[in-house]
Amino acid sequence: MRRTVFYLPGFDPRGAKFYHRLYREQAEKQQSVNGLAINVGKRGRIDNAEHQWRVSARDKDGGNADVDYHYLAWDDIVRMHWVRSPVSILLGAFRAFKVFVLSGGVVRSARLNRYTVITLLYPILFIFFSLILIILLSLATLLVVPEAYRFGSVIPIALLWYFGYPFLVRIGDRINAFWLLRIYLFIDVWVHIGDVKLESRLDQFAERIAGKLSNSAGEEVVIIGHSVGAILLVPVLARLNQRGVDLTRLSIITLGHCIPLILELRGASSYESAVKAVAATEGLDWYDFSAARDGASFFGLSPLYRPERAGEARSSVKCYSARFHTLFSQRHYENLRKDWYRMHFQYLMAADRPGLMDYFRFTASPQRIPEQFKTASDQPLTKSS
Repeated sequence: MRRTVFYLPGFDPRGAKFYHRLYREQAEKQQSVNGLAINVGKRGRIDNAEHQWRVSARDKDGGNADVDYHYLAWDDIVRMHWVRSPVSILLGAFRAFKVFVLSGGVVRSARLNRYTVITLLYPILFIFFSLILIILLSLATLLVVPEAYRFGSVIPIALLWYFGYPFLVRIGDRINAFWLLRIYLFIDVWVHIGDVKLESRLDQFAERIAGKLSNSAGEEVVIIGHSVGAILLVPVLARLNQRGVDLTRLSIITLGHCIPLILELRGASSYESAVKAVAATEGLDWYDFSAARDGASFFGLSPLYRPERAGEARSSVKCYSARFHTLFSQRHYENLRKDWYRMHFQYLMAADRPGLMDYFRFTASPQRIPEQFKTASDQPLTKSS
């Protein structure tokens, strides 16, 4: 069978080269689990909006899959929004506190997933406690210096701020504390100011997908959005809808989405309109995966939920638990769950045991996506969103 996959990555400055290597290495590891012999071809750059590579696979029964894998690139735009300096990160934390916390966005998100809120507040709290630490060390410096030499303590205190705060920022970057902060600032700019380059890129994505659908008789077309990529996927689908594209011809998969970050933000009326337009489509072939221990996603919540209807059922999206705890030994899983960053990327990575959440089966199996879910023992989550 033939399949075209359009993959929309999250807010990540690493580009197609990284994701091509990740796919190749993890597909090789997953072969012993899912029984698929997968061969990943070389990556080719089409332009700044798209990279492509070929994937061929064979299952144990001799079935074959020939896959065109399209990486929809926007990492150049991510790098434009990737604040780096310690001062910019500090100012960004105050801005995020105002826009996401004081506006009530975090409180509204807490009603959807309390565990996720802990992760959402993590970068702001890291900055807050870093400042508290520097202030306390400054006060301690004043206390240990004799009163007659207090004026001279200005120099060590200045050095403490000059070197100490940037050092703490580097630590925060190393543990990925500011990844989410940068996402907040990007969403804030997109909603309240607008990003012409991003909007233009989304137009390009919709054009590429529509063009493929017009020349894909008998071929399965799959769109996959991971993390913030799932946020961008909704307006792309809305654009396809406006072009008259039949969305029911697509298989749609979202992984670890964090759509409430934008949908619960005041002023996101344009995005909410896109959600409403897509949600009005009957018969969508849409599968969503999230994990209770993935603090950067909203577990069990439909990507097409709307704040005013958050208590209603999930419309036509079938929401599944990734069930990562069943894909690893207990010891291996205990190590994984301590790393929120790795847990959020596990959707794209190999596991130790077979399960429904298998990115490489979704993209490379000779079995079509709807058939994979029909034969699965896992059932969609049934609680209200």
